[in-house]
This record gives sequence, C-alpha cells and structure tokens, in this order.
Amino acid sequence: MTEKESSEVSALKQEIENLKNDLSQMGMTLERIGEQQVESSVKKVKDSITDKITEEQLEQLKSQGKEAFDTIKTQQEQHPVATLLAAVGIGFFMGKIFGGKS
Repeated sequence: MTEKESSEVSALKQEIENLKNDLSQMGMTLERIGEQQVESSVKKVKDSITDKITEEQLEQLKSQGKEAFDTIKTQQEQHPVATLLAAVGIGFFMGKIFGGKS
C-alpha cells in the first residue's frame, strides 16, 4: 500500500469514527426528546383525568383497587400453586403476544 493510500485509509477511518460519534449524539438527543414527549403526554393525561374525575370517584377507584388487590392476595395465599401456574401461563401468553421468540 502506498503512502497516499495509507493516508486515505486513515482519513476514512477517522471519518467513520466521527460518524459513529455523531450518530451516538443523535441517538442521545432523540432519547431525551422522546422522554420529554412522554413526560408531557403523561402530564396531559393526568391533567385531563384530574379535570374529569371527582374526588368521590377517585376514592371509589382507590377502594376498588384495594379490594381487587386483597382478593388476589387471598387467592394467592389459599392456592399458591395455582397462582404460580396462572402467572407462568400469563407470562408465556404475553411473551407470545408481544414478540417473544417461538
């Protein structure tokens, strides 16, 4: 390889390294923008829900959530093997739905 070719190869390697760095920076910038958009969307949804739901409805939802949690906990305590099998089955099913490898 001639000195000129060697110099050109070195220049290409440097350009490739610069491109890698630029792409990395772009990726980080896009990630920050995405995070900001998600945060903004979540805030809008929360604000929308807060505007439309009364305090009484909120308390009712909390109560229903606690009841559901207590029911699940009781079932898990009374039937631990069945609960474990159900969890494994649901996990397998969700994996298939959301792109798990078959």
